[in-house]
Amino acid sequence: MAVRYYDNMSVLWQGPQRVNVNWTNPTPQTSVLWGAAGPAGPPGGALPVSIATTNTTMAANNGYYPNSASKIIFQFPVSPATGSICKIFGFGSGGWQLDLRSGETVAWDANTTSGPAGTVYSVNTYDGATFTFIGTVWHMDSTEAGFS
Repeated sequence: MAVRYYDNMSVLWQGPQRVNVNWTNPTPQTSVLWGAAGPAGPPGGALPVSIATTNTTMAANNGYYPNSASKIIFQFPVSPATGSICKIFGFGSGGWQLDLRSGETVAWDANTTSGPAGTVYSVNTYDGATFTFIGTVWHMDSTEAGFS
């Protein structure tokens, strides 16, 4: 996926598909379609994307744009199926943080962090991450985020 910013408009590209997101007046729910073989989308190719302005428990197979001057805290869905995807696209100036519950683990490269003390967080405004649930672990597939 490539993201290009033009004034108050973002243009998202996934393969040949283009989606415009207007940040001057974003809608509460925007659907973004990814190619069926794309790296960031559930089977079937559709990944709904929501604008998050408050703390949010994510739903499986969804993406989120945190859009707030305050930090937005995310949590994973409680009972995800294997293969579930959660994506956080960095946008809001307040940043975001993913708080892990007891028993939840995120793995990235050779690193892991577990709840309830473990977190994944944005370092810069446009930092984002993709998480895929496999068995008992959320694998961080791509990231521009911090890890603790």
